[in-house]
Amino acid sequence: MERRDFGKAEQCYLNAKDPERAIQMYLDAKLYGEALRVANKHVPHMVHQINEIYSRGGVSQGQSGDEIFRSAKMWEESRDYQKAIDRYLEITDHHFTN
Repeated sequence: MERRDFGKAEQCYLNAKDPERAIQMYLDAKLYGEALRVANKHVPHMVHQINEIYSRGGVSQGQSGDEIFRSAKMWEESRDYQKAIDRYLEITDHHFTN
């Protein structure tokens, strides 16, 4: 995306009934939380795969506390408790300003 108008592009992909392309767009841009959001709503069978990518060590650096929390919650909901615990343990004081 040259102009980085991800919202419009996502809407176009969803209107074309091609949510996988929207997910790939977000993955290519390293916007894993957005990819996970679209997958969770439109392509649930991809959630596990995206959460795997989202949870990888190098990728998790720079994620907000909320992003890590959402990822952990999804592991918890899929009953992969060890991965959920690992993600929860990544959250530190510096993730939250309040």
